[in-house]
Amino acid sequence: MKTEFDSMPPAVVREGNVMGLFFGFEPVEKVLQNGETVVKYQGYNVNVIGDHSYGAIVSAIVRDRYTDDRRDAIFANKELVRDDPEHEKASEYMSQYNEFQDWRMYAKNVAQSVIDNTVE
Repeated sequence: MKTEFDSMPPAVVREGNVMGLFFGFEPVEKVLQNGETVVKYQGYNVNVIGDHSYGAIVSAIVRDRYTDDRRDAIFANKELVRDDPEHEKASEYMSQYNEFQDWRMYAKNVAQSVIDNTVE
């Protein structure tokens, strides 16, 4: 889930069988109601429960962003485009599929960083 902190959070927090991952954080300037500008850090927080293997970490990151129903729709729409490349929403459906694949690749990079203890 997208989250925000006042300072840069730690990359990994382990508590029992829960591993909290904090990744993709970037500083963002925010203007308060009084006009003061402050820096916040926005990024992602995903909890991995139980199995902390590479595959489990990738799955947790992907599933946090894409529900089962949303993934099913993306793959069904991709198949529709494969069968009917001229479908009126072909471009939109392929864009959604490509975004999903990009997120999967990002999740794999984060998972490998966790395994290597070098989270971004």
